[in-house]
Amino acid sequence: MKRLLLPLLLAAVPATATTMPSPDTPALPKLELGVALGGQYLADYRGSTDYNSKVLPVPFMIYRGERFKVDRSGVRGDLVRALWWEFNVSGEVSLSGGNDNRLREGMPELDSTFEIGPSLNIALDGNAADDGWLLRVPVRAVLGVSTSGIDYVGWLMNPKLTYVKENIGLQWRFAANLGATYANEQYHDYYYEVAPEYVTDTRPGYNADSGYSGAYFKTSLVRHVGEWRYGVSVRYDNLSGTDFAASSPLVETEDYFAVSFLLAKTFYALDF
Repeated sequence: MKRLLLPLLLAAVPATATTMPSPDTPALPKLELGVALGGQYLADYRGSTDYNSKVLPVPFMIYRGERFKVDRSGVRGDLVRALWWEFNVSGEVSLSGGNDNRLREGMPELDSTFEIGPSLNIALDGNAADDGWLLRVPVRAVLGVSTSGIDYVGWLMNPKLTYVKENIGLQWRFAANLGATYANEQYHDYYYEVAPEYVTDTRPGYNADSGYSGAYFKTSLVRHVGEWRYGVSVRYDNLSGTDFAASSPLVETEDYFAVSFLLAKTFYALDF
């Protein structure tokens, strides 16, 4: 099934803090339009052992407005901002790995999702806009998106500790995130519930609960040189301690890995 929201942002590169330019850094244009080649190698969903790869050419947009931004951090609207903290609205795309999963045979397809909601971001070293350590606490509604429409999936909270370092060598930007996820019952049911009509001899029924949804570590390298951007990211999730990992027949493993890459070129830039 074709996914619709990937063109919104450079989804192959994980979300990281957006840094303000220093006096020695050339000003960036307010609007950039271009084309990106993004790819991912990932499981069908967290808990699955069926992996597949996706490579897609997509258009992208970067907008650096005063209050509203679309960039490598996702879709964001700054509501309140100070030197060491900010409160904004942010969004992020999550791709579904595949819809021919062995354990989900005969069950509804899993759509890619779009997350949007408020986030409180605190700079632990005193400057929310520069390199260093940040604590982020986003709370987002999750929407499933497909060619047939948009459906509400649930909500999740994703507190995470982020470290960002600009120019670690040859203009590469490094970011690392260590976090945990908590979600409501509807979100967990979307991935892990087995309703009575889908029970088989080898697939017992299961109804998920709300609560802890796993811990993760994600790291990325991004480079911006002229009209080109390069990026690679790696993510690992661990589901131990979650109710669905222990009880859902749709979970085969507590380990989840995802690798992403990005190659993008800006074809149009404008200041206004």
